[in-house]
Amino acid sequence: MIRLFFFLCMAFGLCLNLFAQDTISILDAVANRQIDIKLEGSGNGYYGESMILKAKNLSKDELMIKVESGLKLLCREQDRQDMIVTKTKHFRIKPKEIIATPLFAMCGEIHDRSPNKRVFYTLGHMALPDVQKIAKTIEKAEQQNKIGQHALWAVTDQASKELLTEYGSNAEMLKKSISLLNQAKVAVNLNTQNKDLAVNKEKEAPKTVRTVKKPTQEAKQEPILAQQNPRDTVIIYRPAPETKTQVLASNEEDYVKIPKNVAYTGGISLALALGGLAFMAFRKPKNENLS
Repeated sequence: MIRLFFFLCMAFGLCLNLFAQDTISILDAVANRQIDIKLEGSGNGYYGESMILKAKNLSKDELMIKVESGLKLLCREQDRQDMIVTKTKHFRIKPKEIIATPLFAMCGEIHDRSPNKRVFYTLGHMALPDVQKIAKTIEKAEQQNKIGQHALWAVTDQASKELLTEYGSNAEMLKKSISLLNQAKVAVNLNTQNKDLAVNKEKEAPKTVRTVKKPTQEAKQEPILAQQNPRDTVIIYRPAPETKTQVLASNEEDYVKIPKNVAYTGGISLALALGGLAFMAFRKPKNENLS
């Protein structure tokens, strides 16, 4: 039995290695010519799901791509805002597939125009450390709104209380934006020169505890959600599909949902491997005559 258990453990570990899939940064995937991408505005304004990413898999392998919070997106038009990704995104893409998926991003230049539809962008680089900190804090706090946008502008443009008020902020919103800056441990004019707007630390403590625990859960769940529930990702083109797909509503008939495939071939291979190893473990050795 010990011998059988040993062989089963080895087979299970081998199968896990075969079916495991590494996550690739979108920057690396583009640099290595594994995918081709197109970025444009969604028409939904300058925060929230403000960008649309279209990607084509140029490789022969299925890829898991990661778009990390804090990545800078550069506009091709000089009078338009560059954008900062404010929510990490994972998505799977099969060989030769073309997919479209929205990205959460915020404006990184307060005075420029917003990214409307048909306004195209290119991948930039990871933003400066303080910008990355506030972007990740916005993601953890789930402030994909004007409060988060104003906190980001306070870092990217050193926006003052007066300037943010011109852009629709008020005393309560400013307090929440300052709270985000403090959580990110970023010191800028808004939270260092307006201490009268700082939120009481005792009231803020429970929120801090919750936001510390939440990223760990999301980090574990997000790749799973990208595989099991890709509701916001559509496939524009899939070559020679092997499984049936479900067509979306008639007004989006050019798109199909990602099928909920199960690795049948992987399960069969695993069963055969385990059966073979069990047979080897229980097989009696042939008796050999000693002369």
